[in-house]
Amino acid sequence: MISGGVNSLYQAAKLTQETKRLDIVKTRNDVALAFSMLYFDVLESEKMVAVAEREIESLDAHAKVARDLLQNGLITRNDLLQAEVRLADARQRLLNAQNMRNINGARVNSMLTRPLEHPLEVVEVTRPHAEAPPYEGAAETAEKNRAELQIVDATMKALRYEETARKSEYFPKFLVQGERDYTKNKYLTYQDNMGVSLLMSLNLWSGGSTAAAIQKVQLARSRFAVERRKLADDIGLELKKYHLDAVNASESIRVAAGAISQAEENLRITRLKYAEGTGIARDVTDAIALRSLAETNYYRALYDYYRSEAGYFYALGKNLRDKYGG
Repeated sequence: MISGGVNSLYQAAKLTQETKRLDIVKTRNDVALAFSMLYFDVLESEKMVAVAEREIESLDAHAKVARDLLQNGLITRNDLLQAEVRLADARQRLLNAQNMRNINGARVNSMLTRPLEHPLEVVEVTRPHAEAPPYEGAAETAEKNRAELQIVDATMKALRYEETARKSEYFPKFLVQGERDYTKNKYLTYQDNMGVSLLMSLNLWSGGSTAAAIQKVQLARSRFAVERRKLADDIGLELKKYHLDAVNASESIRVAAGAISQAEENLRITRLKYAEGTGIARDVTDAIALRSLAETNYYRALYDYYRSEAGYFYALGKNLRDKYGG
């Protein structure tokens, strides 16, 4: 029985080592998810800067038209003042957008252990967004791939081996020992002597320590079984949340993309009317604001989709470094 106990302890040690490897895998994927989320934040903040700059450019062009019309006596000064107030407000929002971009850039540098003010150049996501990833079979995939579940399973299996090793203490232990003695002496009849010893040990009284150790292992297994069920439920909720977020963002992208083209056409028509003297200044500034709102909604939905997609892949247990490269 000694070989069975020793082998069980050996298998338990191997599984314990495997849990350490799986913990490294989990940590790497945790870091990859955090970086992916932050990277998409940076990309979104850059788009917000671009939207604000475009709005300023449009308002500045409108203000120039208003000045020309005012000089020709075609409008009142109120139209120009309104354009200048809107322009000042847009410049303030640009400052806020640039500040957010700088903050997100500093967060990336901090995560990369670089100086906070280090110049950061990011590469835009070139692939178009797809439809929300399928949810069917997601729970089974996560059950197979999530490192957390694998760690708990390996730990429970190691505890079973440890329990087997503890139970082996109830049985006698046998040890076979061989020895060989050689003496070079021509006067001896046998210069080479060999012997085999068979030893047996049996612990007749352990004070209940073996039973207590077995009970402790069994309680640990029960605790991990409960923990695993709770962990599986949490992962299921995580999968559902990210999937619904991806579905919502995907639909929002479709709606917002259509709104941008409509806002562009509305702005074009409104500008023509105002330049011809048949429109009012407020209609132009409202049209510019609507286009900026449509663009803002589009980019927020786009990066919400990318963030929820990354979270969904993480919840499935996919390797994000393989998924996104790097």
